[in-house]
Amino acid sequence: MELNTSLVTCSDFILEKPGYLRSIINLLNSNKTSINITLGNAELKANIINEYFVNKDKTLISCNANFSENPFIEAFLGEMAIYFYKPSHLNLENVFVDKITIFSPFFRNISNNKQYFESEEFDIIPLEDRVIINFLIDNSVLSKSAILKY
Repeated sequence: MELNTSLVTCSDFILEKPGYLRSIINLLNSNKTSINITLGNAELKANIINEYFVNKDKTLISCNANFSENPFIEAFLGEMAIYFYKPSHLNLENVFVDKITIFSPFFRNISNNKQYFESEEFDIIPLEDRVIINFLIDNSVLSKSAILKY
């Protein structure tokens, strides 16, 4: 299995989660589990593509955001440019993006349905007509959100 992400290495054990073990899922339509991603001052709507177990204690969640489905994509693209280029010549004090916020009603039992990720816990993969955002989260955090009954 090949994943386009810097969050895992070839020595990590990676297993695609079966549907019944996915932790962030829209029970009414599992193909449309949407989340909102905030990067800097811009917001993006994305859909969760898949979840993967990483080793025994983490989950990699991969999201896809089509530009055509995001009316305010220009603001996000600007923040994404700052994320990648870190333009020191623009005198942008404290504006360099080093974390993102994920919001979803499917983050059940997590404070305000939000989760914050530092730069080493997410990556952004820009493509021509969409962006893929991956984030790595501890399973102990996801256990609060899971729909499974233990």
